[in-house]
Amino acid sequence: MYNKATLLACAPSLAGWREDNNAIYATLSTALKTSSSALWFNDLPGVSFETVEANVSADITAAQYLANIYNSEFNNIVNQFVNKSKQNYESKELLSRQSIVSGVASMNDRVTQNERFVGYWLRPHTSNYMKSQIISLGFQAVSAQAELKVFLYETSQLEAIKVFDLAITKVLSFEWTDVADAILSYESTTSGTGQNYLLGYYEANLTNAEDWQLQPQALYMNFDCGCSNSPKKIYGKYLGIQPVEFDKGKLNWNAGTSTFDIPIVDNVANYVTNQTYGLLAKINVTCDITSVLCTNIGIFARAFQHAVAVKILYDAYGSNRINSISDSKREQAKQFAMKYDGVLNGYTTPEGSRINGLIDTLTVDFSALDSYCLPCKQGITTGHLVR
Repeated sequence: MYNKATLLACAPSLAGWREDNNAIYATLSTALKTSSSALWFNDLPGVSFETVEANVSADITAAQYLANIYNSEFNNIVNQFVNKSKQNYESKELLSRQSIVSGVASMNDRVTQNERFVGYWLRPHTSNYMKSQIISLGFQAVSAQAELKVFLYETSQLEAIKVFDLAITKVLSFEWTDVADAILSYESTTSGTGQNYLLGYYEANLTNAEDWQLQPQALYMNFDCGCSNSPKKIYGKYLGIQPVEFDKGKLNWNAGTSTFDIPIVDNVANYVTNQTYGLLAKINVTCDITSVLCTNIGIFARAFQHAVAVKILYDAYGSNRINSISDSKREQAKQFAMKYDGVLNGYTTPEGSRINGLIDTLTVDFSALDSYCLPCKQGITTGHLVR
């Protein structure tokens, strides 16, 4: 697992366009005119602003076309490397879409609402590289409700960091809703380190009902079955999970925002319970190698330079702007594209020998990953291996 947006921000000018008299150069962003690696796209023969001109139309400017290619080819190169790393270095997914509760609820076990905040206390274990992500939320209640808001709090932040809208459409039947961008990290780039999380909802307030609070009765569910597939045993190695309930006196209403901020308590452990309140979640636990890749971003520069060249040249070869590019130049673009593709991805000689490409020789030192993510450390050297 890695964060594409974060990694792209680490490489705003990994390679760039060298200064040129062509009018396109003046329209480029500063980032595209800069190269932290001292590698330039138009230093490669066949790659020029004249070639770029043949690839753009009235629907897109040359500057936007090149910006789009920068982003897409950077992501492609990193993705190829990460896929290779998963095979070679065992960077892996630790748990996949695992439910945090085992078993099913009895339809007769109905919660008596008492104006509480109920849900889960989630505690990421000490690891800078292990990330947990809430993939789906589920709910089971005695009747339908158009919208129920589920809040995700982080203990270094007053306001909820995420609010999810669940639609309860099935009577007495459990249903799942997929959610996005709910990452639980031991170390955050925007808040603290060692923070915990609270995931839950607010029961109906009988004196000041809000339409986003729970109106029907939820069904009780046992948190831990005590069996081999119990959530405590499955998640214990990666993420602490316990049900919690906070009574009305501990809730933190914010009149300014007309919603609740995180409950204010000295010790969350004092509010742990053994029952859930209709709410379930499915969670992925993965190894996040974003920071390792960011530290070693320079190793991708030459492969990235060639990837951008291949894309531009193949676009030129396939261009339908007949008046802008002659048949001879079109064929020339194809030959250069094939050459750089071979340098990038490797090729097989007529004798049957395999010649590695730049993408094959990329290596990163993963030794900083902890034992959860890299159980067998192989002493990998950071840098470019020479063929």
